[in-house]
Amino acid sequence: MAQSGGPSVLVTSIGIRPYEEAAWTLRGTNLPPVVTAYPSVALARLSPDLAGAIALVLVTKEAREQALPAFSRALEEASLKVQAVDIPSATEVEQIYRMFARLLDAVPGGARVSFDITFALRHLPFVVFCSLRYLAALSDVVIDRVFYGALDAAASDGSRPIVDLAPLLGLTDWAEAIGGARRHGDLRRVAEVVRTDVGALFKAKEADRNLSTVGDRLRALASSLACGLPLEVGLDSRRLVEALATLEPTGHPASTAARRAVQDLRGLADGWAVASGTSEKKSLVLERDELERQLRLARWYVDRGNGHQALLMLREWVINWALWVQDRCAGWLDYPARKSVEDALHTLSWKGKQGVATGGERDLGSFWAELTAGRDKLAHVGHGAEAAGSSAGKLQELLKRCEELLERRSYPCGAGAREGRLLVTPLGLSSGLLYTALHRLEPKSLLVVTSAEAAVAVPDVLKKAGRVDVEPHVFEVDDPFVAFGDHERLLEQRECRELLADAGEIVVNVTGGTTALQYLVQRVAERAIGLGATVRRAALVDRRPAEQQRAEPYVLGEVIWLDQPTERSEPRAS
Repeated sequence: MAQSGGPSVLVTSIGIRPYEEAAWTLRGTNLPPVVTAYPSVALARLSPDLAGAIALVLVTKEAREQALPAFSRALEEASLKVQAVDIPSATEVEQIYRMFARLLDAVPGGARVSFDITFALRHLPFVVFCSLRYLAALSDVVIDRVFYGALDAAASDGSRPIVDLAPLLGLTDWAEAIGGARRHGDLRRVAEVVRTDVGALFKAKEADRNLSTVGDRLRALASSLACGLPLEVGLDSRRLVEALATLEPTGHPASTAARRAVQDLRGLADGWAVASGTSEKKSLVLERDELERQLRLARWYVDRGNGHQALLMLREWVINWALWVQDRCAGWLDYPARKSVEDALHTLSWKGKQGVATGGERDLGSFWAELTAGRDKLAHVGHGAEAAGSSAGKLQELLKRCEELLERRSYPCGAGAREGRLLVTPLGLSSGLLYTALHRLEPKSLLVVTSAEAAVAVPDVLKKAGRVDVEPHVFEVDDPFVAFGDHERLLEQRECRELLADAGEIVVNVTGGTTALQYLVQRVAERAIGLGATVRRAALVDRRPAEQQRAEPYVLGEVIWLDQPTERSEPRAS
């Protein structure tokens, strides 16, 4: 058992009946038998690590009066420091709890405890053992050994063995580990206990290499599971299943608990494992079976209240599903592919909020927004005004919606797709810059911010540029010189919102028109960046004199790019 640096303590007890002397032996020692009526005294003489230990003697009122004096003298002669602990007869629950409380007070912190269960009331060993287990969990108390003097198991030479039950203490570790795994979904303690048992077998020269391999595979799986890594969990589960296939059903008796426990985990590992023959992430195939496997793992997290892992996993699962349902499974783990889907889903979310989404787009976008909001709160470890985390009911709801997506296998047509270049430009009374922009920038769509007076020239400019295929969207201001406050009206127009949401790239020309018109297109650029769109700003230049520009507007000028494409991974709230 594990050792602590605290005092050595022997917990023992004494009853009121007379005890006969016997010759006691302890396995693993070369010392001659110790003749005494008390196995605890024999232990003190046969176990060097108990020399000078504290002997906590549990006694009832009757035992204190009738048996304690002689027992104390014998213990002190064996170099133990005796401390009597008065206990009730403990026939009622309240008395048992009083006994429990007194034992807690008596055992010093950090103690390394040995326990002799030979004498006293029949139920006392169970009460004491449960109390010590509580102490071991609560503090750094270590239950080192448990002894029983088998008076009725005389050897051929008449000696009686003191049996060390310490190996069975590991069963309580197993109970704790398995219970924790089932309730909370954490296999790390199970892996730790397997490792302890494998080490004990090795020290006993009963090495079990197959069990050791299973332990290594289980430890890797437990780590991946705790971190919420669904792909690593799948690969590690496959390796564990393969290792379990080589594990013999029986082995050394001391390995029974470990073998039973790991074999019982096979059902879980089978459900989480990737397809047979898959040994690395790059060979994983995105198909329905893989999506179902990931949802089974998500169910494990959700059912055990592991909201952090569940939210992170479900959000990535939706990206996987979107790739699968669009037949974009090749390179599904590559960043560009995943980023494009993520951006499209962000756009759906924004379109829904702006009221420009179809029914299918709105449903998927709102679901994505909900997953992302929950993920973000956890990613920022609660640093926000709203409470982080999700209730058990909410997690179940999110998981159910993922399961419904898988069964429906329908993706809103063109959902979140950004296509073509949108040109956003101011327009004054000179049409030359718009003519140059249509030629040089080749937009698919056009948003012109201008006055009513200048707007009448737009169709003619399109015709002169040979771009009558471009449908112009014109936003007119009342006074182009002081229209700074019109940005809200512009950005709230459904037409403007749809253009920004659907464009693959947005080019904003910051030249031409009045200062107020240039300010308005700058605000459009800011909103587009906030939506996750790719945005570039440009200046259009005509080096000719102003008089010549007005006389001959339809002459190509130059484009000067003012920056590199500006992109945000997630839309900002607006």
